[in-house]
Amino acid sequence: MKLAEIGVDIKENLETAIRLYETVQKIFPKTSENYASALTDEISAREILAETGIDSKVNLETVVRLYGVVQEIFPKTSVSYTSALTNEGNARVRLAEMGIDSRENLETAFNLYDKVQELIPKTSTDYALTLINEGYARKVLAEMGVDSRENLEKAVRLCEIVQKTFPKTSTVYACALINEGSPRKTLAEMGFNSKENLETAIRLYKLFQEISPKTSVNYARALMNEGNARELLAEIGVDSSLNLENAVYLCETASEIFSREGVDYARALMNKGNALEKLAEMNFDSKVNLEIAIHLYGLSQEIFPKTSVDYACVLTNEGNARELLAEMGVDSRVNLETAIHLYELSREISPKTSVDYARALVNEGTARSILAEMNVDDNKNFEMSRGLYLGSISILEKLGDGWTYSLALLNLNSLLKNKFLKTGDKKYLEELERYLDDIEEKIRNRNIRYKEIVMAKIHEIRANLLEFDGKSGINRASREYDKAYELSKYPFYKFMDEFCQARIDTISFCELISKWKLEEKTGIFLDYYDYTVFECHLENALKSTINEEDELKLAVKKNLQK
Repeated sequence: MKLAEIGVDIKENLETAIRLYETVQKIFPKTSENYASALTDEISAREILAETGIDSKVNLETVVRLYGVVQEIFPKTSVSYTSALTNEGNARVRLAEMGIDSRENLETAFNLYDKVQELIPKTSTDYALTLINEGYARKVLAEMGVDSRENLEKAVRLCEIVQKTFPKTSTVYACALINEGSPRKTLAEMGFNSKENLETAIRLYKLFQEISPKTSVNYARALMNEGNARELLAEIGVDSSLNLENAVYLCETASEIFSREGVDYARALMNKGNALEKLAEMNFDSKVNLEIAIHLYGLSQEIFPKTSVDYACVLTNEGNARELLAEMGVDSRVNLETAIHLYELSREISPKTSVDYARALVNEGTARSILAEMNVDDNKNFEMSRGLYLGSISILEKLGDGWTYSLALLNLNSLLKNKFLKTGDKKYLEELERYLDDIEEKIRNRNIRYKEIVMAKIHEIRANLLEFDGKSGINRASREYDKAYELSKYPFYKFMDEFCQARIDTISFCELISKWKLEEKTGIFLDYYDYTVFECHLENALKSTINEEDELKLAVKKNLQK
């Protein structure tokens, strides 16, 4: 065990330890405390195996079963008994995170933590740790979409109770600081007081750093957590480049503390890669930062156990970075096909009922849809992309996930809309229409990230469909664009509202040009504006008695330049 704990031949030494503990168990009567102690030793070895990604499901399920046996042996008033209850709860939370009977395992964990809280003094360290453990379990439940805000805010309150009860120099106080930061980050990701929650999380991580030895693993983990929070701040537009650069620095500093053979070191490399990837998305040395990120992901993969959740995660992250390179035109086909292979490998590791598995489906679907747009095995990649999105939707609907679920739905609709625009076949439009009501109904009352933007996108899709229904449809499309604008404040939607009104002659196209001339326009916004200019020239050509021929020539010339 000791050799494994310091990283020497972990799998071999732990499996040898388990065999020895099983031999010891045969010596003692099955009702004796010595037998229970031997079981506890086996449990410890299996927990480390599971933590390092070695047969995690099997080992954790065995741990749960063994804790049940131990509880039947130890006296109900003993510390060993309450410790077994707590640790069984923790193992069940881990199983839930892996997507294994998640709701059932979490509810059992809550019952176990409640039982412990009834048995031990409220001023004890064990009581405080049970509150922290319950808070973590509530965070996991929230991330499944179950009463998300309520569970996350309760997790925060539980950690605050510990901080108010115990000295600022105590281990549990420090533990509560770290654990309060985590649900605050998740609240921020879901759009609840994002800036405030992230800034509070950063403050908590800094407090932890102040009371921890500067060379300790826990200090380094706090640096990484702060880096993650800064990355999220950057995503919501708060000092984005500065926060991402700080995140890179924090991960680099953490990596210098961790052992280079350990998973913490690999996580620091992966998190640094994530921050560099975000910098690339903001057009900061994009190609260089993405290539460095891919290199870091490769180094992480050499360290993470090949069956671990972390390994699956870093495969996905590398795939995402390669997708970004492909969208920049860098070896597009090679990078997309490599990304697809990475997503497939990630799926083989993640439980088929987990959010991670569903995310890998969504990511692969996106990569295949880009290949289809590039006319690479167009029909095959389109059909596979649609199937991958539908598969992820089915999983996420059962889990109650909010954010990834909404992305999968919207990606599916974008896929079908683009296929219609490319082929003109109305069957794709009809299929798209069938999904609209389902999307809106299922995310309307969910706590999902960027909810207003997602709902605005739904109104945009509905408007696209209505534009094919003659003047009355165009008028209703105008109202849908207006709803999209009210939700998102994206100027394109306001422009499209007025563009529809111009199409039914409520206002003129020339009025539209005059109003929107100074607005910055790119992509499809610019395309529609150019078309408006063309229509304005036609209006002038048809109404002018001075020089109709010149106006018509100008209109045709403008259209040919599009």
